[in-house]
Amino acid sequence: MEKSNFLLSAKSLKKMALFAMIAFFAPSVAFADTASVNAVQQDNIVKGTIVDTTGEPVIGATIKVVGTGTGVATDVEGNFSLAVDNGAKLEISAIGYKTVQATAQNGMNVTLEEDALLLDEVVALGFGVQARKQDLSGSVGTLAMPEKVQMRSLTSSTGMLQGQVPGVTVTENSGAPGGDFSMTIRGKGSGSDGILWVVDGVPNAQIPAASEIESMTILKDAASAAVYGASAANGGVIIVTTKSAKKGLKGVALEYDGQLSVANAINTIHGLSAADQIEMRNRDDEGWFKAFSAGAQDYISQQRTDWTDAIFRSAIRQRHTVALNYSNEVMRNRVSFTYSNRQGTLKNTFDKFVNAHYKGDFDINKWINISEDANWRHSRDRGANTSGVTDGVLINAIYAPQCAPTYNEDGTFSSWLPMEYNSNTTQFGDIYNPLRLLEGDDNWNTWQEFQTNTALTIHNIIPGLKFTSRYTYVLAHNYYKNFHHYRYERTGRQESPSNAGLGEGASTSYRWQTENTLNYDNNFGLHNVSLMLSTTASKTTGRWSSISGSGYSDESTALQYIDFADSKVANDGYNGMDTNVAVVARAGYSYADRYFLTASVRKDWAGRLVYEHNSGTFPAFTAAWKLSSEKFWEPLKDKIQLFKIRGSWGRVGNMGSVGVNYSAVNLYRGGDYTKRERAQYGMEGAPLWGTTVYNGRAFNPLLTWETSEQWGIGLDLATFNNRLSLSFDYFNKRTFDLIQSQTLNFPNYIGVDTRPSINSGEVVNKGIEVTAAWNDKIGRDFHYYLRGNLAWLHNEVTKTSEQDNEGNWIDWVQGGSFRNLYDVYRTTAGGPFDQFYLIKTDGIFQTQAEIDAYTKDGNKIQPNAQPGDLKFIDFNNDGQITDADRQFCGNATPKWTYALSGGFDYKKFAVDFMFQGVGGAQVFYCGKTMIFNDNEGNFNRAEGIKDSWGWGKTTDATIPRLSRSDANGNFSRTSDYYLESGSYLRLKSLSISYDFTDLLRKVSHFGDRGSTLSAYITGENLFTITPYSGMDPECGGWDSIKFPVSRTISFGVRITY
Repeated sequence: MEKSNFLLSAKSLKKMALFAMIAFFAPSVAFADTASVNAVQQDNIVKGTIVDTTGEPVIGATIKVVGTGTGVATDVEGNFSLAVDNGAKLEISAIGYKTVQATAQNGMNVTLEEDALLLDEVVALGFGVQARKQDLSGSVGTLAMPEKVQMRSLTSSTGMLQGQVPGVTVTENSGAPGGDFSMTIRGKGSGSDGILWVVDGVPNAQIPAASEIESMTILKDAASAAVYGASAANGGVIIVTTKSAKKGLKGVALEYDGQLSVANAINTIHGLSAADQIEMRNRDDEGWFKAFSAGAQDYISQQRTDWTDAIFRSAIRQRHTVALNYSNEVMRNRVSFTYSNRQGTLKNTFDKFVNAHYKGDFDINKWINISEDANWRHSRDRGANTSGVTDGVLINAIYAPQCAPTYNEDGTFSSWLPMEYNSNTTQFGDIYNPLRLLEGDDNWNTWQEFQTNTALTIHNIIPGLKFTSRYTYVLAHNYYKNFHHYRYERTGRQESPSNAGLGEGASTSYRWQTENTLNYDNNFGLHNVSLMLSTTASKTTGRWSSISGSGYSDESTALQYIDFADSKVANDGYNGMDTNVAVVARAGYSYADRYFLTASVRKDWAGRLVYEHNSGTFPAFTAAWKLSSEKFWEPLKDKIQLFKIRGSWGRVGNMGSVGVNYSAVNLYRGGDYTKRERAQYGMEGAPLWGTTVYNGRAFNPLLTWETSEQWGIGLDLATFNNRLSLSFDYFNKRTFDLIQSQTLNFPNYIGVDTRPSINSGEVVNKGIEVTAAWNDKIGRDFHYYLRGNLAWLHNEVTKTSEQDNEGNWIDWVQGGSFRNLYDVYRTTAGGPFDQFYLIKTDGIFQTQAEIDAYTKDGNKIQPNAQPGDLKFIDFNNDGQITDADRQFCGNATPKWTYALSGGFDYKKFAVDFMFQGVGGAQVFYCGKTMIFNDNEGNFNRAEGIKDSWGWGKTTDATIPRLSRSDANGNFSRTSDYYLESGSYLRLKSLSISYDFTDLLRKVSHFGDRGSTLSAYITGENLFTITPYSGMDPECGGWDSIKFPVSRTISFGVRITY
């Protein structure tokens, strides 16, 4: 009998395994018939009333079948009617009240309790673990009211977080279509602070579209992020949950979310008018204007084109998402399609994409569930070179003379003077027609990515225990093409076919990942125990190649291939592979809603490091005490509803600075031996083209992880009957064993290009974060809210890579160069990352007497200075101005970040706004060396040069005098003349919305079955208060005249049916 029972169990297990595999890889096939059988439209009407604790009706409360996007709202009497079966689960919610669930029955009456803070909000913590926000012991932030943020014209998930969570600094570096956002969480810890995005349980997965995001959770501290170990890097973890159809919906629900926007560049820089350019030239070179013939003088005196206006436009942008939700008792399905087409404010630039997303959830029985999440995305963009030193479109628009038209009469791009006057082609400088840079070249990129994520979950193996097995596969492909046409004039000269060039490249990557997780959660009286154990493995392979060529006598599109180039200039490429394996465990315990303890540990193995040093262990602990749940707190409960203290400690790892093939083929290089390389190896003769392989990098077999260790304490408080919530956090994050290039004790003659990487250096980030929220209502119809957050950050490098013979830490010289400005950034022990290292100035010399009085031992410190020149500080007191006089002058990282959002709704009308800003940041405005420097040839200049010393202003001038020689080095010295405050306060968004559902219900049957219709208008970047003189202070601390941000007005419509 025992043998028989064993065989029976084995056979059963085999059948179950076979069935699970079939369902695992083909859920849509396995359950297609089931779906069709159960898709039955319900016709029963349930009516009811929603009131508050005083018996007053709750106006605008939403009643939905659990988990759907379809619902109805209560009228002015709190009444509703909904097409749903009796016995179905309903979710009733309203702003300022606790969300409740109730069973559908005709004549139902539901009472809502006030809960302005939504303390029962559930947040995702990774690996299938969720917790109530009020029960958290770590530092976790959430995206508040994502449906309101999605009224902005954002396609970037990073942009959605700007101003939302203290300690999360998001910067919009460029106004290019598609956005260019960067983000740090609790300061910069190393040179590769990557953020790990976990989308629907999958690390590094693609986000379908911003409009598809349902929630975002930010794991700010190492204790919360430690379960992701080395994947969490030093930057933090963001967990994204996308929209899905959930249990409760029966039948089909359609959703439409559409938006049309108009964007205009703000605070753009314009060149001098034709008359002002002549005046400028006559001020510093009287012979310039006289050199032209009488006819040419008359021609260049006339205003024809403001080139900044010529290159910009009002950009039309549109985004449309259509979603189909279909569910029954055993399956939930959501299919969405998103189309986005965003014109850039610069002509002929754009960003567009199409995204298709499917999420399916299938109940095999009450124990087994299978889910499928598949996403496909195709995108294409066309950009422009906006920050190039000589061929940047923005600087050429400032340099171009405004006496010239945009096009010649024959439709070709104009040169600056008609040919009969154009005897000297350099009289206006050797620059491009800006429109030629936008319209004459082809620069575009395409991306395609497909991702599938399949999971099998077995529930209640024993009470409270479930098992989830997940498999993810990602295929991504990129192709770019840059073609430069020669048949366009540059200052009247016809370029040669040899100037036409093609550059193109492609990359392909494949990634698979498996994750197997056991989760246990159960209550034993007042005790709650949760356990998690998971194993993960992943492998990524990829290849990239590029080639360029020049010389195209025929530029037709059909011949824009490398085979038709007269000469192939260069090629490059690589193959890469990366593997990672990890085991992670977490245990949680709570007692009587008072005490909360969590411990976790993760062990990572990284294939890119050598075997002896490729593993890392990352533990974490958190604890919290909810004093407001203690008996001794009961006398205070009516005054302070929540009082919780918490603490955390944890470690995470980072290897972002280590190349994928660090220990293998990435050490070798091949191709053309240049003159430098021949000298390096002692070789003679002509360059050799071929597949020669040589050692390109010194290898360090001891290299291992960067590690970030963080501890923090926090306080959560709720008072005024939960209308006011406060949260305070203090953190201290220490990142050590930074991965840096060796600088000392490494000879230059051993025949490698790149110095070895070593583990050295230490950075400390510490800060304070405060969040406050007020949520209240006046009467029955008016509700309002305010949310504010403030964060202070102190960043300090305590150790650099190496020490000199006297034990002093050697500074990191971290570059930052632009034209004749160089080594702008420098990091020293005791200061923050990437400090500006500059010669300081002390205003502008107003008189010759001031210059004569500025001496050392009777000698002038600035002998070449004249009134109107900058006064430089002789920091080392040696009587001359050199680079030895540089000083540390702050950095670009804001010391303060803050935001204030709020709004109100009155019946169906709502207004929402958000202010956002930073303080203590600085910007190196290197673009001034081009737009205000008269030593830049015969180009035009920015109109702001009229405020230079001696032209428009003297004692209050901030721009030095006009000088063709710049003998004093006003613009050639790397000084704090270029350094300005980057602090600002910006009205980031303002939205006005209205729900038309009730109005339509009065004139039609729209809304009787849960359909809704709302519309909104949103303005973004409406105004900015800042002392910064450039286009925009939000530029990441470096402004070389970049793509400006846009002021955008959007109109949107949301429909459910």
